[in-house]
Amino acid sequence: MNDVFATDFAEVTIEINPDNVTTEYLHTLLNLGINRVSMGVQSFNPQLLSFMHRAHSREEALNALEAIGKTGFPSYTADLIYGNPGQTVEILKDDIQTLLSFHPPHISAYSLTIEPNTRLGKQVDLGRIKPPDDEFVAEHFDVVFGELQKAGIFQYEVSNFAKPGKEALHNSHYWTHKNYLGLGP
Repeated sequence: MNDVFATDFAEVTIEINPDNVTTEYLHTLLNLGINRVSMGVQSFNPQLLSFMHRAHSREEALNALEAIGKTGFPSYTADLIYGNPGQTVEILKDDIQTLLSFHPPHISAYSLTIEPNTRLGKQVDLGRIKPPDDEFVAEHFDVVFGELQKAGIFQYEVSNFAKPGKEALHNSHYWTHKNYLGLGP
């Protein structure tokens, strides 16, 4: 990357999807100078993945996490979503424990957000889906916080948790108003 841009980036993160991860692709990213990947797992539960209209399966997410571990990325993160209608505390704990079995250095955990004019937003407007109440979401957050803390992964930002020293630089820069470069479609 330094032969194209005169840079000295400490962190170069790329977003990836579980359904198109291969070890060859990951090695290519490493060779390009990318030293951190961010992958949207969201859940390992097949019913929740279907509810969220995710393109990947549980098996693809598991295989992608295994491939990330094998390629030796210095850091990576995986996203989980909590507060889904129909997501029990047991399902959430299973998702967390499944992800923790890969020893991730960083986890981003987001509360389900229902945006207007989206498929989910329209389902809520039509009364087909009841959005979770605040107490339900708060209970889920408490589970996320507690389970990750027990695993030595600590909250350092609103939705981000990391092992000490593995905090995402760009996440921290957002909150401290430091420079970062973001590229994408």
